[in-house]
Amino acid sequence: ADVEPGTPLPSLEDAPYQEWGNFKGQRKADGAKHGVVRETQPNGYIYEGTYKDDKQEGLGLWWHTNGCFYAYV
Repeated sequence: ADVEPGTPLPSLEDAPYQEWGNFKGQRKADGAKHGVVRETQPNGYIYEGTYKDDKQEGLGLWWHTNGCFYAYV
């Protein structure tokens, strides 16, 4: 996904913190991931990243069960 430099993260008023399914983080009223979101997958992997209108944008962090860590933009 393209990244728009200088775009601030959404406020908690625009996208309040919520927990749903395997996710924890910011979500808009329409259900779209929007802001900082954490996903814990059934296989034990953990993903944290930033989203804009339900699309991954910006920083992404993966922790694998084998001890590897990946970060990307």
